[in-house]
Amino acid sequence: MLAAPAVRIFLYGREVLGEVPGLALFLGGWLALAQGLQSRRLGWGALAGLLFGAAILTKATYLLMIPATLGLTFLLDLFYYRQGAWKNLALAGALALACFAAWQFWQMRYYGAEAYQADLDRLRQLAAVTTGFHLRTAVSGVRGVLGTDSGHFYLYWGIPALAYAAY
Repeated sequence: MLAAPAVRIFLYGREVLGEVPGLALFLGGWLALAQGLQSRRLGWGALAGLLFGAAILTKATYLLMIPATLGLTFLLDLFYYRQGAWKNLALAGALALACFAAWQFWQMRYYGAEAYQADLDRLRQLAAVTTGFHLRTAVSGVRGVLGTDSGHFYLYWGIPALAYAAY
Protein backbone atom coordinates (compact mmCIF):
# COMPACT_ATOMS: atom_id res chain seq x y z
CA MET A 1 0.00 0.00 0.00
CA LEU A 2 2.90 2.38 0.62
CA ALA A 3 4.02 2.02 -3.00
CA ALA A 4 0.52 2.52 -4.45
CA PRO A 5 0.62 5.49 -6.85
CA ALA A 6 -2.89 6.55 -5.85
CA VAL A 7 -1.79 7.15 -2.26
CA ARG A 8 1.32 9.15 -3.26
CA ILE A 9 2.98 8.88 0.11
CA PHE A 10 6.45 9.04 -1.42
CA LEU A 11 5.51 12.05 -3.55
CA TYR A 12 3.87 14.21 -0.89
CA GLY A 13 4.90 12.61 2.41
CA ARG A 14 2.17 14.59 4.20
CA GLU A 15 0.11 11.53 5.02
CA VAL A 16 2.92 9.97 7.02
CA LEU A 17 4.41 13.09 8.53
CA GLY A 18 1.16 14.28 10.09
CA GLU A 19 -0.36 10.99 11.17
CA VAL A 20 2.55 9.37 12.97
CA PRO A 21 3.47 12.24 15.33
CA GLY A 22 -0.21 13.03 15.88
CA LEU A 23 -0.94 9.45 16.88
CA ALA A 24 2.15 9.34 19.11
CA LEU A 25 1.11 12.54 20.90
CA PHE A 26 -2.48 11.31 21.20
CA LEU A 27 -1.42 7.98 22.72
CA GLY A 28 1.12 9.71 24.96
CA GLY A 29 -1.67 11.95 26.22
CA TRP A 30 -3.83 8.96 27.08
CA LEU A 31 -0.91 7.27 28.81
CA ALA A 32 -0.28 10.39 30.91
CA LEU A 33 -3.99 10.73 31.64
CA ALA A 34 -4.24 7.09 32.73
CA GLN A 35 -1.30 7.63 35.07
CA GLY A 36 -2.93 10.78 36.41
CA LEU A 37 -6.25 9.04 36.98
CA GLN A 38 -4.52 6.23 38.82
CA SER A 39 -2.31 8.41 41.00
CA ARG A 40 -4.80 11.33 41.29
CA ARG A 41 -2.01 13.85 40.63
CA LEU A 42 -2.90 16.90 38.57
CA GLY A 43 0.57 17.13 37.06
CA TRP A 44 -0.18 14.10 34.91
CA GLY A 45 -3.44 15.68 33.81
CA ALA A 46 -1.54 18.82 32.80
CA LEU A 47 0.98 16.76 30.83
CA ALA A 48 -1.90 14.91 29.15
CA GLY A 49 -3.50 18.23 28.22
CA LEU A 50 -0.28 19.52 26.66
CA LEU A 51 0.19 16.28 24.69
CA PHE A 52 -3.43 16.39 23.54
CA GLY A 53 -2.97 20.02 22.53
CA ALA A 54 0.11 19.12 20.50
CA ALA A 55 -1.84 16.30 18.83
CA ILE A 56 -4.59 18.75 17.91
CA LEU A 57 -2.02 21.09 16.38
CA THR A 58 -0.49 18.20 14.43
CA LYS A 59 -3.75 16.86 12.95
CA ALA A 60 -7.02 18.77 13.14
CA THR A 61 -9.00 15.52 13.36
CA TYR A 62 -8.05 15.30 17.00
CA LEU A 63 -9.87 18.60 17.61
CA LEU A 64 -13.09 16.63 17.24
CA MET A 65 -12.03 13.43 18.98
CA ILE A 66 -10.22 14.62 22.09
CA PRO A 67 -12.76 17.09 23.56
CA ALA A 68 -15.65 14.75 22.77
CA THR A 69 -13.97 11.75 24.38
CA LEU A 70 -12.82 13.70 27.41
CA GLY A 71 -16.29 15.23 27.76
CA LEU A 72 -18.00 11.84 27.68
CA THR A 73 -15.48 10.41 30.14
CA PHE A 74 -16.02 13.46 32.36
CA LEU A 75 -19.78 12.85 32.37
CA LEU A 76 -19.33 9.14 33.07
CA ASP A 77 -17.11 9.91 36.04
CA LEU A 78 -19.39 12.64 37.32
CA PHE A 79 -22.64 10.67 37.17
CA TYR A 80 -21.75 6.96 37.12
CA TYR A 81 -18.27 6.01 38.34
CA ARG A 82 -17.86 8.88 40.84
CA GLN A 83 -14.13 8.33 41.26
CA GLY A 84 -13.25 12.02 41.44
CA ALA A 85 -11.28 11.88 38.19
CA TRP A 86 -13.14 14.85 36.77
CA LYS A 87 -10.39 17.27 37.86
CA ASN A 88 -7.73 15.57 35.73
CA LEU A 89 -10.16 15.23 32.83
CA ALA A 90 -11.22 18.88 33.00
CA LEU A 91 -7.60 20.04 33.28
CA ALA A 92 -6.52 17.93 30.29
CA GLY A 93 -9.41 19.14 28.16
CA ALA A 94 -8.94 22.79 29.12
CA LEU A 95 -5.20 22.71 28.39
CA ALA A 96 -5.72 20.95 25.05
CA LEU A 97 -8.25 23.55 23.93
CA ALA A 98 -6.04 26.35 25.30
CA CYS A 99 -3.16 25.10 23.14
CA PHE A 100 -5.40 25.19 20.07
CA ALA A 101 -6.72 28.65 20.92
CA ALA A 102 -3.22 30.00 21.54
CA TRP A 103 -2.05 28.61 18.21
CA GLN A 104 -4.97 30.21 16.36
CA PHE A 105 -4.37 33.53 18.13
CA TRP A 106 -0.67 33.45 17.27
CA GLN A 107 -1.44 32.73 13.61
CA MET A 108 -3.90 35.58 13.44
CA ARG A 109 -1.41 38.00 15.03
CA TYR A 110 1.53 36.83 12.91
CA TYR A 111 -0.16 36.72 9.51
CA GLY A 112 -2.71 39.47 10.09
CA ALA A 113 -6.48 39.29 10.27
CA GLU A 114 -7.02 39.56 6.51
CA ALA A 115 -4.65 36.73 5.56
CA TYR A 116 -5.99 34.59 8.42
CA GLN A 117 -9.57 35.12 7.24
CA ALA A 118 -8.59 34.33 3.63
CA ASP A 119 -7.00 31.07 4.77
CA LEU A 120 -10.14 30.17 6.72
CA ASP A 121 -12.26 30.83 3.63
CA ARG A 122 -10.02 28.54 1.56
CA LEU A 123 -10.27 25.83 4.21
CA ARG A 124 -14.07 26.12 4.15
CA GLN A 125 -14.06 25.73 0.36
CA LEU A 126 -11.81 22.68 0.57
CA ALA A 127 -13.99 21.16 3.28
CA ALA A 128 -17.10 21.69 1.16
CA VAL A 129 -15.47 19.89 -1.76
CA THR A 130 -14.03 16.95 0.19
CA THR A 131 -16.96 16.11 2.46
CA GLY A 132 -19.97 14.09 1.50
CA PHE A 133 -20.60 11.38 -1.05
CA HIS A 134 -20.71 12.27 -4.73
CA LEU A 135 -21.79 9.48 -7.08
CA ARG A 136 -19.94 10.87 -10.10
CA THR A 137 -16.66 11.03 -8.17
CA ALA A 138 -17.16 7.53 -6.76
CA VAL A 139 -17.86 6.04 -10.20
CA SER A 140 -14.79 7.70 -11.73
CA GLY A 141 -12.68 6.47 -8.82
CA VAL A 142 -13.87 2.89 -9.28
CA ARG A 143 -13.20 3.13 -13.01
CA GLY A 144 -9.71 4.46 -12.34
CA VAL A 145 -8.84 1.56 -10.03
CA LEU A 146 -10.64 -1.28 -11.80
CA GLY A 147 -10.23 -0.06 -15.38
CA THR A 148 -8.18 -2.13 -17.77
CA ASP A 149 -5.89 0.77 -18.58
CA SER A 150 -5.18 1.70 -14.97
CA GLY A 151 -1.83 -0.09 -14.84
CA HIS A 152 -2.30 -0.93 -11.17
CA PHE A 153 -2.88 -4.64 -11.40
CA TYR A 154 -1.18 -5.34 -8.08
CA LEU A 155 -3.94 -3.38 -6.35
CA TYR A 156 -6.30 -6.21 -7.30
CA TRP A 157 -4.54 -8.40 -4.77
CA GLY A 158 -6.07 -6.26 -2.04
CA ILE A 159 -9.65 -7.18 -2.96
CA PRO A 160 -9.20 -10.96 -2.48
CA ALA A 161 -7.21 -10.30 0.69
CA LEU A 162 -10.06 -8.21 2.14
CA ALA A 163 -12.62 -10.85 1.17
CA TYR A 164 -10.48 -13.54 2.79
CA ALA A 165 -10.04 -11.43 5.94
CA ALA A 166 -13.80 -10.82 6.13
CA TYR A 167 -14.43 -14.54 5.75
